[in-house]
Parts: sequence; C-alpha cells; structure tokens
Amino acid sequence: KVRELLATRFVPRWRLCVRMRVKRWCRQFLTRIHEKKMQEPTIRELRAGAFFREWPDHSLRSVISVLRPVYYRMGEYLTVQGAKPTEIYILDDGFIEARVKERGKAEPVTIAKLTQRGQYFSESAILSGEPSIATLRCVANCRLWA
Repeated sequence: KVRELLATRFVPRWRLCVRMRVKRWCRQFLTRIHEKKMQEPTIRELRAGAFFREWPDHSLRSVISVLRPVYYRMGEYLTVQGAKPTEIYILDDGFIEARVKERGKAEPVTIAKLTQRGQYFSESAILSGEPSIATLRCVANCRLWA
C-alpha cells in the first residue's frame, strides 16, 4: 500500500521530462493545425486596450510581425499566480479565466473572463518585471498569438 501511494505521489524526474516533451510536441502539432484558421490581430484591435493605445502604427506593425501562433487546450494554464510570465498573449479564439487566490480563502476568485478576439494580457507583469498577479487558465480550447 505504501509503495502504491509513493508511486502515485512521486514521479521520477526522467518521466516528468518525457511528459513535458510530449506536451510541448502536442502543443506544436496542434498549433500547426490551427494556425491556418487564425487571423493576425489588427492595429485597431491592439489599440482597443489601454496598453497599445498611444503607440504609433509602425511600432504596432512590428509587434504584429513578431507574433507567433500558439494553441492551448481546455484546462491548461498559461501562467500561474506568483510566477514570472515570459510572453504577452493576444486572444484569437477561446475563453480564458483569470483567477486570484487570496489569503485566508480556500477557493480562488475569478477576476476576469477573456472571450473577445484581440484582448491581450500579461503585458503589465512583463514590463514591470513583477510576478503574475493572477492564474490564467483556458476554460475552452484557445488559439492565441504570443
């Protein structure tokens, strides 16, 4: 019984590495399939939010040119509260929920639901160098630009 418990709780390091490689390969494979359906964000969509509002057109075009498509499946996490995000995400299609775990509460509180094409997130944490203030989870399959 103890051996079974240990086998379910502790995963050898090599097995974790294999799982991560498989997960990365699966995401790349699904991204290649879905990128044909994706449309690059437009300057108007980027300007809809406060962050890119004052940027000149040529700067926004250069931002759009370096974006790459990414596909996340339902239930996957983009960032976890307290971790440093590495990318700014722009939603193409899907449903993302931002949740914050507050001290003294068992369940995290939903602070935002992102559903509209062109919405972007994680920009403030990247620019400030601070850790993420919320956990971002895909509620449905999501096509994003990163």
